[in-house]
Amino acid sequence: MDALLRAAIIAIGLLCISNCTKYSAGEADYTLLSKICNGQEFSDMRWINNKHSVLKRLIGITPNAGFNHYEKSSSSDHIVYGHAACNGELLKEDCHLCLLSAYQWLSDDDCPKRTMGAQVHLRECRFRFEIYDFED
Repeated sequence: MDALLRAAIIAIGLLCISNCTKYSAGEADYTLLSKICNGQEFSDMRWINNKHSVLKRLIGITPNAGFNHYEKSSSSDHIVYGHAACNGELLKEDCHLCLLSAYQWLSDDDCPKRTMGAQVHLRECRFRFEIYDFED
C-alpha cells in the first residue's frame, strides 16, 4: 500500500515539474518544519488500516473543504482521528501536493510504520493523526 502511494507521489511530482507554472509558478514551499512521531506502536492491523484510511481521506478531502479538515475512522472500534490543514493562499492542487509530501515524511524511516500518532508540519501545510480525539 505504501509503495503505491509513493509511486503516486513520484508521478505527481513529475507532472508538477512539467506544469509548475500552471499550478503555482513555483511559489509553494513544502519545506519540513517539524515532525513528531509517537514511540508507541499499533499491534493490531485494524488500527493500521484505519490510519491509512483516515490519512487518504484527509489528503483527498482537505483541498476541497476549505483547506482545514478533521477526519475520524468509520469503524466503531480501533478509531483513528486525523486533521490536515493547508495555507489558505495555496491553489487546491498545491494543498494536495503538500499533503502528499507530508504523508511521505510520515512514511520515512524516522517514523515507525505502526506509530500510534504523528504530526508533520511543512511550511504550507500540516498533517496529524492520533488514537484520541483532538483539536489543533
